[in-house]
Amino acid sequence: MNRYVFRAAVATMVILIAACGGRPTGNQPQTTATPPPSSPPSRGEPLIWYSPSSGQMVALDWSGKHAGQLALSAYNQTPDGSKLSALGGEVYDVTGKLVGHTDLTKGPGPVWADDSNHWCTFVAAGTTYGQEGSQKIWLKDPTGGARVVATYGTVTGNAGPEILACSLSVDRVVVAQRAFAWVTDVSVFKLSTGARVFQHSYPAQEMARVLASRDGMFLVEDRSVSGNTGEPGGGTVIRSLTDGQVLAQFANLSIIGFSWDGSVALTISDTSRTVAAILWRTNVATWSTPYPADWPQGKPLVVSVLGRPDGSDLAVAIYRGSTPSNQGVDLWVVTGQHGRRILSGPIVPGFSTSFF
Repeated sequence: MNRYVFRAAVATMVILIAACGGRPTGNQPQTTATPPPSSPPSRGEPLIWYSPSSGQMVALDWSGKHAGQLALSAYNQTPDGSKLSALGGEVYDVTGKLVGHTDLTKGPGPVWADDSNHWCTFVAAGTTYGQEGSQKIWLKDPTGGARVVATYGTVTGNAGPEILACSLSVDRVVVAQRAFAWVTDVSVFKLSTGARVFQHSYPAQEMARVLASRDGMFLVEDRSVSGNTGEPGGGTVIRSLTDGQVLAQFANLSIIGFSWDGSVALTISDTSRTVAAILWRTNVATWSTPYPADWPQGKPLVVSVLGRPDGSDLAVAIYRGSTPSNQGVDLWVVTGQHGRRILSGPIVPGFSTSFF
C-alpha cells in the first residue's frame, strides 16, 4: 500500500544519514564547525534544529545564528523548537531534560500540535497502530495525559487514517482516510468537543495525496494522473477547510507546506526545476532557487519546510541526494522576498514534511 510516499522518502534519508554518518561528494559546501555539546539554547525564542552527526542536535535562531547545542539523538522538533522527539519516543526540552514520551515507535505520526505541548494521534496508550477496525483520534501530552477526541477512520489490510494537522489555537484536528493508493475522505473535528465541522469525500482513484496547513484552515489536494495508480500530477488545488470552497488551482507544481500564518506556500516544480515561495492567493513568487544541479530528471525532489511561529518566514531544507554517498542538505531561511542559505552539508533537519 503506497500510503506514505513522501514521508517514507524523508524518513529513509534521515535514518540513512544518522546511521551512516556520510559526507556529501565533490566540492559541495560543508557545515560550519560546531561548539562543544554543553551549550543549551535560551528558553522562549523559536528555534530551528538540525543534527550534524549522530548524538548531536544544534539549534539556530531564525536569523540563522547558532543558538545552542545538545548532546542527544533526536529527529523531530516541535513547531517552535522548544522540544525534541527521539526515535524511541523520548521528548526533551531545550536543556536536554527528558520531559515525556510520544509513542513514536507505534505507527505513523503523531503530529505535534501548534502549541508545541500536545500532539494528535490515532495510537492509544498501550496499543499499536494498525489494529483493524474503527479508530479513535487522541489528544496527548508528553507527561501521559490523553483523551479521546472523536472516532474516525478504519484500518484494514489496505486502508487507514492519518492526522494532517493538530491546532490547539484554532481548536481543530484535520484527518484523512486512505484506501489502496487514494485518499477517500478528509474531515475536521473540534478538539474541545469532538464535533465534526467539515467533511469532503473523493471518488475512487481521484485523489493521490493531501496535506493541511498548520492551523487546519487550508487543504492541498494533489489529484491523480489518469491511468496511474495513486500517482500525483493531475493538478493541485487549495481548498478551504471551513466551507469547502476551492481557493486556488495550479498546474505543474506541488505545494510542500505553508507558512505559519498561511499566507505563503512553499512549492516545487518538476517542469521548471525550481523550489519557490509564493503568495498563493495571487500566485506571485517571492523567492525561488533551482533544483540541485545533479538532481536526476523525473525523480521527485525531497524538500521539507517549517513555518516560523506567528509569521510568514519559512525554513526550507532541500535534499541534494537520496543515497548514503550523497547526503547533502541545503538549509535556507526565507523572509519576504529574500532567501538566505544558512547551512549546506551532511546535516539532518529537525523538521520534515509529509504528504498523505
